[in-house]
Amino acid sequence: MKDYTERRMTAFLTSFASAILFAMFVFLPAGMAQQPEGFDLRTFDPSTLPGEHPPFVKGRQFISLEEQRFPEAAIQAMRKDVEQMKAHGFIEARESQVLTLDLRQKNVKAHRVMADVVQALKITPANVNASKLGQAQMIDIRESGTRVNDKWTGINRLFVVKKMGLVALNEYDFSLAGGGVAVAAELCNEQVNGHPAALRVKESPSKRGMSELTWVTENKVFTLSVNRALKNQKAVNDFIQLAESIQ
Repeated sequence: MKDYTERRMTAFLTSFASAILFAMFVFLPAGMAQQPEGFDLRTFDPSTLPGEHPPFVKGRQFISLEEQRFPEAAIQAMRKDVEQMKAHGFIEARESQVLTLDLRQKNVKAHRVMADVVQALKITPANVNASKLGQAQMIDIRESGTRVNDKWTGINRLFVVKKMGLVALNEYDFSLAGGGVAVAAELCNEQVNGHPAALRVKESPSKRGMSELTWVTENKVFTLSVNRALKNQKAVNDFIQLAESIQ
């Protein structure tokens, strides 16, 4: 469900070419980015929306929450995440928010490899050969993002990594659709190869966990996820090192 929501929401936000709205999708907790009932985001025309639209931007920008044009509920949710990460090193989450990778593994119906999807991609996928992902078993690969000239601008891969667990790598090339990304500066608490990054560690009441590291380059948004709560510095460092080995 999360992967489906990601694909639908990215199509919506890219059709806007709106960095402000896209930042909500990238960084807000799972479940806040949902498709309105009966709404086809792929064919939606943003010019039909009443009122003022957020400003269209290109490239990447780092903007404080005070300057973001988000709904108040969204801003409060992000502030809560920032406060919990600083105070506890993790975010209190619902069970459904930490089980997405496990559920995806259970729902894999057919094994696919890069050759099965490459012809449908407009994005140039990141090279993972020099990373732990290059030696891991890839159990799922899916097109994501939005479509430009009938080709996808994103790709999502799921791996089983020894001593780490289920690891997903999602990447989206926003430049292919002429869009941009605005990052809420307060969420950036790490770095990946010099790029500001947002690490969100989630833990449920049953102590199940999920960690997500999101960073933005000049043209791509990456999210690396693992089905564990990374609550000690060595685990966090290893995860960042994995991200930095992706080319």
